[in-house]
Amino acid sequence: METRKSLILSAGVIAIVALLTATNALAQNYNTCASETTKHTAGNFIVNVAQTTLNGRRTYTYTMTSPTGKNTNKFFVYVRDGLEGNLESASCSGTTCSPGVYVDHNETTGGVPPAEVWMTNRHEDGVVITNVAIDKVITLKVSERFLPEESVTTILLGIGSTYEHCGPIFGPTNPEAPFFQGSPLVTTTSRQTFANGCAYFVTAGETDNIITAMTADPATPNATVFPFEQCVVFSNASCEGDLGLTFCPPAELGRPPLQSVPGGTCYYPKNLKFTC
Repeated sequence: METRKSLILSAGVIAIVALLTATNALAQNYNTCASETTKHTAGNFIVNVAQTTLNGRRTYTYTMTSPTGKNTNKFFVYVRDGLEGNLESASCSGTTCSPGVYVDHNETTGGVPPAEVWMTNRHEDGVVITNVAIDKVITLKVSERFLPEESVTTILLGIGSTYEHCGPIFGPTNPEAPFFQGSPLVTTTSRQTFANGCAYFVTAGETDNIITAMTADPATPNATVFPFEQCVVFSNASCEGDLGLTFCPPAELGRPPLQSVPGGTCYYPKNLKFTC
């Protein structure tokens, strides 16, 4: 009996150790990383990332410091293969920074990344930003990802012709929500009612939530509020021209439309104008 009890206790200890190991792995901090050289020795940089989600966009903001006083001039981050269509922007603070460039695996831009990185990595793409500096902030924005807690990546920081890698760290690399190949679901249509009583059917993209079309609901041919104008949609309007704006950003489903004055006429950029 004593032998059996000992075996039971041993099994329990093993289970607890396994649970603690799994818990530690899940709790690992991927918000920061310290760089290493290609010889796996301590590098010169520490990278921190902040993640935010707003209006269907996930933003990764990277800041860099150097305990050794070194300066980096190139920034490269691995992203999921085929992410280009979901990448909204890749930018760097300051006027000297170049905009981010998306590169498919095996591609480089301005010599970044070094060609040898693709010799062992055939399943990811990347984003390159050159002319960076240690005090610059790197920002990547993508359509909100599926299971963001699994989104870890590796960054390369260039010093002249040499590179240091930093990771794992959070970034836009995890897979999108699973779907069946050839799924017909591409848009979402919802009914919106406005202050004058007009109602419209509004269509938006399934992956980016951007409004692409709208039609008047036949149930509300006219507004229910004076002056009872016709509920109508014009699909060839000019938001910038009519409102005198430099740029009308794309409109997301659920966000309020643009108006020059309250009441009367509304806009969903780029070209939708309707009575509201």
